[in-house]
Amino acid sequence: MTRHRIPRRLLLTSSVPGMLFLLLSSAQNRIKEQDRVHSGKVIDWDSKKQLKGAWVTAYKTNQIESTTDCPQYKDKIMAHKSDEDGNFTLSIPSGISDYYVQFCLEGYGGFRTHSQNEHNGIRFSPDPVKLCKKEQSSAEKQEGRIAQVLDEMKEGKIDKLTAAQELAYVRDLDPAPYDAALDKNEDLWIKVRDSGGPYSRSFTGRSESQSFWRRALRGIVDFFRPQ
Repeated sequence: MTRHRIPRRLLLTSSVPGMLFLLLSSAQNRIKEQDRVHSGKVIDWDSKKQLKGAWVTAYKTNQIESTTDCPQYKDKIMAHKSDEDGNFTLSIPSGISDYYVQFCLEGYGGFRTHSQNEHNGIRFSPDPVKLCKKEQSSAEKQEGRIAQVLDEMKEGKIDKLTAAQELAYVRDLDPAPYDAALDKNEDLWIKVRDSGGPYSRSFTGRSESQSFWRRALRGIVDFFRPQ
């Protein structure tokens, strides 16, 4: 008499617990496939030191619910703490097209950004995320930060929206030195204005006549510059 072995999968599904096990496993696999993972890094803006213990919290909206030291928003997706190397990972469901992220660390100014949830495995932008300490700065330090953002945008490391977000972050931390840095450097003022970052409505570092003739001369030079 020939004996036929019954497949283990059939034995599992022949009972209610077995069927539930398979259904739950299938559901978990679908959930994992639907999450899009985005990894990134958090560093100190000035020292470039990797920051451990920064809270990285993703939200569906930018509707604020709490204005504590680390603001909270409506419809939280997930939260993660950066490791000793400043690394963090976000898992965003594929059904969410875009999301907001709040970065918080004691002693540092909080930074919020808006991100697209495009393809799985794409690095979080900006990369790295730079946080500034809550301390009084100077026009020179703020000028260096502004120039860094503009250079990274020019080199294609960050897009225009990210540049505008970073410039707004730098100004919010210490407005007076930021404004002073732009007031003494017209070229920087123009670049910030064109990038979408915060700037005073009129350049105050030179008289209007000087600014007019400087812009006119720049236009003539650009017209005759070889393309």
